[in-house]
Amino acid sequence: MDAWGLRRGRDRVAESDRLRQSGTDEYAAADFFTPAFDPDPRILDGCRDPRRHRLLTPLLDTPESRALHAATRLDDTASAIAATHFAEQFARLNTEDSKDRERGSTADDDPAAGMATLRAVGKAVAEAGKGVADLHEAAGALGMGPGTPGPHDPTAVAALFRRVRTDPAAGTRRNCSTG
Repeated sequence: MDAWGLRRGRDRVAESDRLRQSGTDEYAAADFFTPAFDPDPRILDGCRDPRRHRLLTPLLDTPESRALHAATRLDDTASAIAATHFAEQFARLNTEDSKDRERGSTADDDPAAGMATLRAVGKAVAEAGKGVADLHEAAGALGMGPGTPGPHDPTAVAALFRRVRTDPAAGTRRNCSTG
């Protein structure tokens, strides 16, 4: 990982309560951000965390993850959303691995661990896909998405998206005829 990638990881952790709550450090955050953001991400051998390597490898290999990558590539905000979902699923996978070790099995000798990893990847990609689609839909509805005229400040789009996503009134609908 280069200095730029590590700085991105530090920035992601500093900006995200969800990453900090999942126990994600700057190295893991960079590892989760890079497959979403980089135009041509590659997993290197020799990752210092074999569990993270097991999760990241299928993140680049499945058709669903490649479709997600098409929606996040070079998009800082969309990539940050995806990275958060990857980190949360990784934290859940680590919790499951810890429980398995307490029962006497290890990830290396348990075929169920491989299936758990694939389930975690599937769930991470699906949840990230929903979050990224929501971001793009909100940006488009506000006239801030791709193909709309005028400048687009990604920071403003991200801030507005976070505000709308967490606003309880945003989920309520009113009947037009009753006001």
